[in-house]
Amino acid sequence: MNQETNSIWANLYAKYLGKEILGLPAKAINLFYFIDMTYYVLNGGASGFLYNKSPTNTNENLYKPYMKSLEYFNYKATAQLLNEYNNKFHKAINRWKLSKNDPFDFYFDQELPPKFCSILNSQIDEIVANEESIHKWIKKNRNELNQILE
Repeated sequence: MNQETNSIWANLYAKYLGKEILGLPAKAINLFYFIDMTYYVLNGGASGFLYNKSPTNTNENLYKPYMKSLEYFNYKATAQLLNEYNNKFHKAINRWKLSKNDPFDFYFDQELPPKFCSILNSQIDEIVANEESIHKWIKKNRNELNQILE
């Protein structure tokens, strides 16, 4: 990591946090969501990221932009696990809504056993811990990213 890539990282995130980013080039959108995931993980671990982005209703998928970002940066296996996590979380919600008596954790643990969650958490933690590859990508794409930040 160097000062230039750190600056692009920080400036892109600060400029677009809480703002509409859909009109940006794919490079910037995917980098933004990678940075956002990184900050969630650094502040609450992978389990905190998963918890904070967990769906609250049947058709919701707050992980989708993060899955696209992971795929973009060639973390396809983790993106697939994240999608599977989302689908299983929805199954747990649906089963819990039908039961009306059992605690949600009962269904969560059945649909998302600790071993599955542990694997996903480990993969996300490892990606964030090895963000050096993203900084190399930023350096390679710095001209285009700097133009976006102007």
